[in-house]
Amino acid sequence: MRRISPISWVLIVLGVVFLVVGVIYLTTTPPNLPGFIPGHITAKPGHKYNQKYSKRGIAAFAVAVAAFVGVYYNDFRHRH
Repeated sequence: MRRISPISWVLIVLGVVFLVVGVIYLTTTPPNLPGFIPGHITAKPGHKYNQKYSKRGIAAFAVAVAAFVGVYYNDFRHRH
C-alpha cells in the first residue's frame, strides 16, 4: 500500500480549499460573498449586482490544479 507524504496532504487540502473558493467566486455576487473571502462588498440599496469575480475564480482553479499537480509529482511520479 502506498503512503502519501505529509506535504502531499497539505497540498491536497489546499487544492480542495481553492476549488471551493473558485466555485464560490464563480457562482456568487460580491454582496453575497462570505465576509472572510476577499471581494465582499456591502450592497447599496436599489443597486443590482450581476457581475461575479470570474478572474478570481479562474485563478483559484489554477492554484488548485497546481496543488494537485504538485501532489502527483511529489508522491506518484517518482515512486516505483
